[in-house]
Parts: sequence; C-alpha cells; structure tokens
Amino acid sequence: MTIRHMKIFIQVYTAESITRAAELLHMTQPAVTRAIREMERYYGVCLFERIGRRLGRTAAGEEFYAHALHIVEAFDRMENELRDWDEIGKLRVGATNTLGTFFLPEVLLRFQGQYPKLEVVSTVTNADILQSGLANNQYDLALIEGIVSMPGLHAEPFAQDRLLLICPPGHALAQKKKILPSDLGRYPLLLREKGSTTRILLEHYFFSHHMELKPAMESCNPQALIHAVGCGLGISFLPERWAAQPAGEGAVAVREMEGDDFVRENYAVWHVELGDPSEGNHLGMPEDGDLPRPVPRADIPRELAVVPAQAGGHDPQLEQIRRVQARLDEGAGALEPIRRDVGQEWAGQPPAGEMRHLPQGFQHRIADDVRMRLPPASSGV
Repeated sequence: MTIRHMKIFIQVYTAESITRAAELLHMTQPAVTRAIREMERYYGVCLFERIGRRLGRTAAGEEFYAHALHIVEAFDRMENELRDWDEIGKLRVGATNTLGTFFLPEVLLRFQGQYPKLEVVSTVTNADILQSGLANNQYDLALIEGIVSMPGLHAEPFAQDRLLLICPPGHALAQKKKILPSDLGRYPLLLREKGSTTRILLEHYFFSHHMELKPAMESCNPQALIHAVGCGLGISFLPERWAAQPAGEGAVAVREMEGDDFVRENYAVWHVELGDPSEGNHLGMPEDGDLPRPVPRADIPRELAVVPAQAGGHDPQLEQIRRVQARLDEGAGALEPIRRDVGQEWAGQPPAGEMRHLPQGFQHRIADDVRMRLPPASSGV
C-alpha cells in the first residue's frame, strides 16, 4: 500500500465517481479502478458500493478516509518542509564570548529577517565547549577566536583581533616604555577560565617563555575582570573590543604587547562531514572519492609498518606484528574487487550515523556576513 493509493482513494471518495476522479488525477479510468480494487483486496474490505452506475461509500470506506486523509496531509507537509528546509529549518549557532557579544546578535537578526521561518538557536560559551559541540553535532556552526585544534573541524578565517594588557590607572606597567615577559609575573593575574581562547593563548605564551601561569582570579565574564582590574586587584589580558570602552572612560589603562603572540584569527567553524557548501555536498553524502579503497601501506601504523631488526633470538611480539602486517597486505588487495562490485550500490548512500541537517550554504553565508560587517581592528585603543 502506497501514498499514491491513498491519494487516488481520497479523490474517488470526495468525487463519488471513478470517471471524475480519473479526470482530476489525469489518469485512465481502468487505472483508478485497479488501484481501488488493490486496496480492497489488501485490507479485505469493501470501500465503495457499486449500485448500477452510482458509487456509494461504505462504513469501512468512511473509516479509511479519515485515516488516509491524515496520512496524506502529514506526508505532504513533510515533503514541503524538507524541500524548503533552507527557509524553515533549524540553525544551531555557537560563539565565543567576544564574537557572541559584539557580532552574533546583529548577524542573526539579519538572517532572521531574511528567513523568518528559520528557527535559530544560539549559544555563547568558551572555545573548548564549542569545538566539542561541533564534533558531537550539537552545533551547526560556531564563531571562534584563536586556535581551532580539534580534528574533523573546518575553520575559515574571517578577521583578526588583538589581546591587550589591562592595568589599573597609574599602574607601573602602564608607564613602562617596554614590557618584558618577566614583568608579567610580578603582579596578580586576573584571567579568563580554562578552555577559553584567551586563556589558551596566554598558557602558550607563558609556557614558551618558561614561566608559570598562576592566576589570582578566574572568571568567564570579561566585564568582571575589567572591574577587578579597575579596583586594583591585578592585571589582565582581554580582547581589544572589550577594553576599548573602559579604557576610553579612564577606568583602566591598556598596553599593547610586542610581537604577534597576542594577535588572533577569528574563525567560522563547522564539521568537515558537512562538506564545503560551495561544492554542493552540503549533507556529507559520500561521493566517488569516498568509496572504499585498498589500504595503502603508508596508512599502516608506524608500529606495524616498521619492524626493527632483531639481532638473533626469537621475539614473539615481533612475530605477532609481522603476522598482522602480512594480513593487512593481503586484505588491501582483496578490497579492490569488493569495491568494484559494490561501488554502484555504495554511491549516493548516506554515511553511517545521523546526517547533519544544516540548511545548504549557511556556514559560508554567515561567515561572509560577519566578514562584511566586521570593522577593521585598530592597532591600538
């Protein structure tokens, strides 16, 4: 029994005529009659009473009509929603603190104006949580400052920003001509929480200069850190856009650190399984290049591919490795005929696991939109 059968039945039921239903469906009368008889045989009931040239509805037909109408309407609604998924789908966006505060609201407001039926769910949190969420299909897109380190994520840069040293007004570092890395260890450090891109950058900077990073205060709220610095509790590092207003008001003093260590890229990030939206493979469907291939020897783990020579004696572990390696070599050649046989069936099938549902091209569209609306970062405050 198919949706087509139900649509034919509904048309016959409402028209109370095989001839009229066939005209409305652009079908022949025998084809409509055959579909009704197939349904009656399938369910073992009589859906219509034929009295001469008149067609009457039976009690079974009335009951079936109520169910068929509901099923067909649900099916049509599903098809329309999936075909218009760009317009009425769901977009899950995440952003780190700075990008989520200064850029994401305006960008999402513009998208909601263009796609009013699109459901947008946004989250502002730190980079570690966003990268894990992208990998676990909790987000479709994330705007992240700094390093994107998790495998399987595609990161497209769209802007840069700079971290500034923030000091209390009149602080010694604010008056110093050149600030050395060793100067930073002399004062209490008020820093962002672990997992934030700002914290990760500072951890790398202190490690590269053989210094221990021991914060006196941690907070996920940049404004809390700015207020604490203004009160004289210590020094901090924050993005230029957070520091501009309080520095202009005289609440804190800011200094640029020399070198490129404190310059960060901002990225639009999504999972590589989504594919490059500009290439049209938006749902990660397998293509010819994704078909199984024989395992090249270079892909064998180093521990198996390189077996050190043993000077005399019998090493059971090395023998085991050699046996595994020989089986891998045999299996690589055996995959090729299997690939040829199943290649056609494999092509076009969805990958294992849940398919991602991001509307087509939205990653690039949001990245481009942020890039266009992003004012160039100044070299100072």
